[in-house]
Amino acid sequence: MSYTHLTSHERYCIAHMHAYKMSIRTNENTNGLLRRSFPKGCNFHEISDKVIKQVIEKLNHQPRKCLNFRTPYEVLFKTKTVALRT
Repeated sequence: MSYTHLTSHERYCIAHMHAYKMSIRTNENTNGLLRRSFPKGCNFHEISDKVIKQVIEKLNHQPRKCLNFRTPYEVLFKTKTVALRT
């Protein structure tokens, strides 16, 4: 496909429009949530599998706006979780 007929601004917009897709933003948001537990420069060889599994479990049970405030776990397994009352 040739884009020679487009202006340089139009070519720039096409090349960079993927940055505005929902999936890209969701991925970047998840990366940010991971960085809360594992700061940049963190050596994963020094982190136990148990700690990694705990963080994964926490993230999979955290409601997300992009999932209509359901958790990834609920969406994947099509379940509803209910807050317990005391």
